[in-house]
Amino acid sequence: MSSFSENARSPMVIGVVLGLVVLVAFGGLGMAVFDGRFNGDNASRLKDEIIEQSVEIESLENKIESIEEEIIAQKRNEEVALKLDTVVKTLEVLEEKESALEKQIDDIQKEIVHIDEEQVAYRDEYRVYERNRALGEKVASVTLQSGKELKDVTIKEIMTDRVRFTTEFGSTTATWDELPESWKERFQIGEGELVKHAAMMKEAQLKTSLAQAASSAEHGNQLRIMELKRSVDKTSKELEQKKNDVERGRARMASLKRQASELRSKHREALARDRKSSHLLSANKIEGEIDRVDRAVRATSDAIKDLQKQKGQYERELRQAQR
Repeated sequence: MSSFSENARSPMVIGVVLGLVVLVAFGGLGMAVFDGRFNGDNASRLKDEIIEQSVEIESLENKIESIEEEIIAQKRNEEVALKLDTVVKTLEVLEEKESALEKQIDDIQKEIVHIDEEQVAYRDEYRVYERNRALGEKVASVTLQSGKELKDVTIKEIMTDRVRFTTEFGSTTATWDELPESWKERFQIGEGELVKHAAMMKEAQLKTSLAQAASSAEHGNQLRIMELKRSVDKTSKELEQKKNDVERGRARMASLKRQASELRSKHREALARDRKSSHLLSANKIEGEIDRVDRAVRATSDAIKDLQKQKGQYERELRQAQR
C-alpha cells in the first residue's frame, strides 16, 4: 500500500492522471461545441476557453518534464556525493597510514644514525689503541708497495698520513700509500681519514696565506698612510710658504704705492714752482713694479687654492686608510 501511494505521487503518475483529465475536458467541450443547443457567442467563447486550457496544459506538461529532470539530476548528485564521501574517508585512512609509516621511517633512520655513531666511536677507540700499542714494535722486514724492502724496522711514530720508523740504515718515513695493505687494515687507515687530514692541511695553509696577505696588506696600508702623511705635511708647508709670499707681496705693493704717491706729489710741487722733475718717471717705474707684484700675488693666490684642494684630497685618503 505504501509503495502504491509513493508511485501514485510520482511525476509520471501525476502526468497520466492530468492527461486523462485533459481528455475528459476536451470530450466534454467538444460535445458542448457541436451540440445544437449551443451556438453563436457561446460557441466562440468555448473555443477561446479550449485554446487557453490547451496552452495551460502544455505549460503544465513542460513543468512536469522540468521537475522530472530535476529529480533525475538530484538523484545523480546524491550518488556523486555518496561516492565522494567514500573517497574522502578512504583518503583519511590512507593519510593516517602514511603518517604512521613516516614515523616508523624516521625512527629507523635515527636508529641507523645511532648505530653509525657507535661504529665510528668503536673504530676511533680501536685505532688509537692499536697505534699506541704498536709504538716501539720491531718488525724483521717490511715490503713497500713499490717493492722496496726495509729490514730491522722499529715503529717510532704513527701519524695521520705517514709512519716514521728506524731501519738498518737509520730513520725514515713512509706514507700510507706506500705501506702494505695489512698495515692499512691493522691501523684502520681509510680514505676518509686521509681526505680529512688533507682538508685540515689545506685549511691551515689557507689560513697562513690569508694571514700573510693580511699582514702584507696591513704593511702596504701603513706605507700608504706614511706616504699620505708626508704629502699632507709637504702640502701644508708649501701652503704656508705661498701664504707668506702673498703677504710679503701685498706689503711690497702697499710700500710701492706709498712711494709712487709721494713721487707724484713731489712732481706736482715741482710743476707748481716751474721746475723740471724726474719724479713722474720714477713714479711710473714704481707703478710698473706694482703691476708685476700684483700679477705675482694673484698667481700665488691661485696656487694656494690648488694646494688647498690637493691637501683636502690627501687628508680624505688618509682618513680612509686609517679606518
